[in-house]
Amino acid sequence: MSQKNNKNKNKNKNKNKNKNKTIKEIEKKPTDPVSDFVDEQTFFTILEHYQNLDSQVTKTKLIEKMKTFQLKKNQPQYMWEPKYSYEHENKFLKLHSEILEFQNYIQPTEETRKMRNAILAKVEKAIKKLWITAKVNVYGSFTTDSYLPDSDLDIFVDSKILKPDSQLASDLGKHLSKKIFREDFEDLQIVKNARFPLVRFYDKPTHIHIDITFNRKNTQTNVLLYRRLLASYPPLKPLLFVMKTFLKAKMLNEPYRGGIGSYCTMLMIVSLIQRIPLSYEEKKMENLGKLLVAFFQVYSKFDYENVGISICGEGCYFSKKALNVYDEESPLTFYFHDPIGFEDNLTRACFAITELKTVFSEAFHLLIKGNSLQSIFLKTYEYAFNFRKKREIVKKKK
Repeated sequence: MSQKNNKNKNKNKNKNKNKNKTIKEIEKKPTDPVSDFVDEQTFFTILEHYQNLDSQVTKTKLIEKMKTFQLKKNQPQYMWEPKYSYEHENKFLKLHSEILEFQNYIQPTEETRKMRNAILAKVEKAIKKLWITAKVNVYGSFTTDSYLPDSDLDIFVDSKILKPDSQLASDLGKHLSKKIFREDFEDLQIVKNARFPLVRFYDKPTHIHIDITFNRKNTQTNVLLYRRLLASYPPLKPLLFVMKTFLKAKMLNEPYRGGIGSYCTMLMIVSLIQRIPLSYEEKKMENLGKLLVAFFQVYSKFDYENVGISICGEGCYFSKKALNVYDEESPLTFYFHDPIGFEDNLTRACFAITELKTVFSEAFHLLIKGNSLQSIFLKTYEYAFNFRKKREIVKKKK
């Protein structure tokens, strides 16, 4: 009997040893932190994206960033959480209310305006140390209060120097790379071979991206057009906030990536408002939901191969072949006529037509089923992080 008890005791000891050994092995075995947040492929896509912006971003640093903002795998990542629940039998009215709330949430605040004006003053001071007579101005969304929290700051410089723009970009780039500016500016790039040579960098304290171009004609005309269109079409501004956020979330907002920039996005919305059969009152403001759904429907099915768009006059669609602008080598090239004549085709660099049609179609089907505005922003980890990061910077500056 005693031998049997001893055997049982030894057996239990061995079990406990094995159990403890297993526990220790589990404790020692490193868990894969990536799996807590996103699938591996998505994680490394995000990592590559950030390393293109900052070579110092490592896998470990990115995981820490994700922890900070609680970006969890399979957890919806929203840019904002609505304060109110909108109960409407009409899904378009519900969406209309959500769009207005989103605009109220995302539009520039007094703090963001002060922050960007401070950046502009700092950049202007640095430029005038090189060219004392230079005129420094802004254009684009900053001039119309239609920028996102993480939008670029577009600056143009009238240098009064008789040199090619590529040489001006090189001179300014070398000037801003001096030690005295390193506390303010980082990741400086000189892009001399672009259509409009530019200097590109980040404001170090705020992480705001700055693009500087030179001696560009019609920039003031661009500003006046922005203001005129926003005044003429009240639905334009709220829809512009939604579409700029949507395209940025899908990483289809940069022409150099084959996407469409904010200027063209604005004109696409204007074209839609010009052509959609709404009453005068609806065009004034009362059907943002219907307009947004129509935008996704129209541009997901648009015949990009054969048809071009213009907003001149009352706006029109036209045959690309009839106007001799059909591109045999790239038949799917999106053709949108520039109303102020910077160039004939605003969207000549837009090669990601298939991707754009896909995301527009997905958004249309989500919204037509009555899903919330939030639903079109899901699964956008990169942008969710970037957006929250910029909001935190602004809060700290208050």
